[in-house]
Amino acid sequence: MELKGEEAMIKVIIADDEENVCRLIRGLINWDLLGMEIAGIAHNGVETLDLIKALSPDLIITDIRMPGYDGLEMIRRATNINPELDFIIISGYDHFEYAQNAIKYGVSDYLLKPIKKDDLLAALNKMREKYLRRTEQLNHEEQLQKQMKNDVRKIRANFIKERLLSDSKTAQDLLMESVNQNYHFSFSPGLFQVCAVKIDCGYEDDYNNTIPILEDKIKWILESMLKGRCFDLEFYSDDSITYCLMNYDTDSRKAIRKQLKEVFDELMVQKITYRQHEFTIVTGIAVDDIGQLQEAFQTAGYAIGQRLILGTGRLIEDQTVQMHPQTVSALLAELNRTMGTVVEVLKKEAVLN
Repeated sequence: MELKGEEAMIKVIIADDEENVCRLIRGLINWDLLGMEIAGIAHNGVETLDLIKALSPDLIITDIRMPGYDGLEMIRRATNINPELDFIIISGYDHFEYAQNAIKYGVSDYLLKPIKKDDLLAALNKMREKYLRRTEQLNHEEQLQKQMKNDVRKIRANFIKERLLSDSKTAQDLLMESVNQNYHFSFSPGLFQVCAVKIDCGYEDDYNNTIPILEDKIKWILESMLKGRCFDLEFYSDDSITYCLMNYDTDSRKAIRKQLKEVFDELMVQKITYRQHEFTIVTGIAVDDIGQLQEAFQTAGYAIGQRLILGTGRLIEDQTVQMHPQTVSALLAELNRTMGTVVEVLKKEAVLN
């Protein structure tokens, strides 16, 4: 997005005790194009706080561990100075508690070392949009575009929720042309398939508070790795499950499978920070008829349940769960009955512990 002349520059401070990391962050991005400027660079928490007091920045990109005040203590003190400060944390440590505590302080995003340009750019764009909303600097055209984009996203998500995940409605009467027109999709003849990522974590509320940030990360990873291979993609998150509806050319099936393995590998990288969470990625059957979309979602849902048998933290592919469509509902019902018993047992154990 081009910077408009009347917009104020967003002031950024980079804080990391490694000079090479600071130079990398500074050199990866065209800051002017984002409407941002590097106001200062600090190498420890004390320097960072001094710069915050002197420069009144809008965004801090900080390592989670630094000399002086570490990243968490610096963030706590910085938010006392300016509650509206935004933070992107950088972590190279296999230590869940640091990232977890940072999120409690209101950190909006995190990056893992080694830092990738696309990840950094995505985080900065999110921060820029948040800043412009807060300062009401979005011009009329941008506001309209954003509103239209949000409306389309809601319509598409509602299609998944009401037509494909609901037991009360059937998708057998769907026609591609009407779906594209009424729900703003760009489906083309080929294959339809659903992959889903299930996040499993502990009972503690602190763990569950990370779910929205992780879901955003999951969507970003899926979109960045699959978008170029698909005619269209859409996401829907519910109950710590992120569904991804894919429509792609028949000849791309092997390529999609390869990309999903790369998605899983990237999720395992994320687990370095969120080690109390398990990520299981599953795929349902691939169908060539848009009227079978409900079955594609059902088999993905069944595969999610299968993680309790096959194990979490793995990739469960459609070959594992292919079955006659008429048996899916019965299997899901049985799984739900079993899950009900398991949950009750776990609740009792949680109370006893």
